[in-house]
Amino acid sequence: MKRNIALNYKHLLLSVVMVLTYACTKQDHFYKEFVDDRVQHYAGKADSLRVFPGDNRVMLKWYLFDPLVNAASIHWNNKRDSMFVEHATGTDSVELIISNLPETTHTFTIVTRDRNGNKSIPVTISGSSYGSNFRKTISNRMIRDMVYQNKKLSVKWQPELSETALFTEVAFSDTNGNRETVIMPVDENDCVLPAYKGGSSIEYRTAFVPEKNAIDTFYTEVAAITPEVYELLDWSKFREVRLPTDTYQEHASLKTSMPKMWNDDITSSSNLFLTVPNLSPIPQWFTFDLGVTASISHMKIWHRAGWYYDLGNLKRFEVYGSNEPNPDGSWESWTLLGTFQSTKPSGLPLGQTSQLDLDYILAGEEFVFEKNLPPFRYLRVKTLEVWGTVKYVCIQKMQIWANIPN
Repeated sequence: MKRNIALNYKHLLLSVVMVLTYACTKQDHFYKEFVDDRVQHYAGKADSLRVFPGDNRVMLKWYLFDPLVNAASIHWNNKRDSMFVEHATGTDSVELIISNLPETTHTFTIVTRDRNGNKSIPVTISGSSYGSNFRKTISNRMIRDMVYQNKKLSVKWQPELSETALFTEVAFSDTNGNRETVIMPVDENDCVLPAYKGGSSIEYRTAFVPEKNAIDTFYTEVAAITPEVYELLDWSKFREVRLPTDTYQEHASLKTSMPKMWNDDITSSSNLFLTVPNLSPIPQWFTFDLGVTASISHMKIWHRAGWYYDLGNLKRFEVYGSNEPNPDGSWESWTLLGTFQSTKPSGLPLGQTSQLDLDYILAGEEFVFEKNLPPFRYLRVKTLEVWGTVKYVCIQKMQIWANIPN
């Protein structure tokens, strides 16, 4: 009985093995019909692939960690355009310029190859090239003001608002006739042209990049300007002059003498030129020596700090010039150079000011004289009307520009 059971068990086990063997044979036969039994080798792919935009071109850069790689194929424009590049084995990075690209966004696919002919898996990246359309969006930085003093021309620029601007390049001639160039960064608003030759042209252009990592810089068209050179007169040469008919007397307690308006302090309401209140009615006048003989072009006046458009600031006045003032203080030796009116941009009534008013007056109110005035050494300022209802005159700060004869 036990023998029969043992035989039956052996027959069952043999049957199972035969079934499994048959099944495996059929499955392996099916697999071999569709799968190559060789191992597929891939070349190391382009790693950390980057695209750098340029002027109708781009630069591709990638790294290699497979020392056997020695070539790559690049496709773009839906594989209608391609390039093949070879390099030495062991190269750790590749930089490649693709030129003559239209101004648009492109998609690039890179497949590397090793010396055994194996290819890598493809790596894809998108990037842009730029050209005439981008150039249409850029423009030269605007000049706000120019000041000439001590043979130096200071050029003040409007703030650059474009995020793609890099710098402004300024070319000029110095007093020796040499052509010089100054580069002004985008985050600066002033530049100085040392030893500038008066009457010569200034050329400038602004540089832009469409993206921070661009390989090309785009420039605006060169703009040229020949500035009318007016020199900011040197305060240190100014001198107060007292003539018999002048109405000016400084405030005794505040000691607000005339020279106090020849400084850069526009914040202290006591560091200014202020006449004695109610000593004499308006009009009032005062006289000073420029220290040089000059043809006045324009002047700037700042109102008393904290008391804008009020309390004796000049509202309407005249400026006279003379080279030989009559010692008796009479007006016969004086020539009228201009009559001026202070402006309040908002037009608000006395005691009210807008931000527009403050911005305007804190920048210094500019008064422009007629061109080509005769040169004079002495000036006389006659106040015809002041802001407010007071009977005195105050000037926080005064600057004067002029042409100085050679």
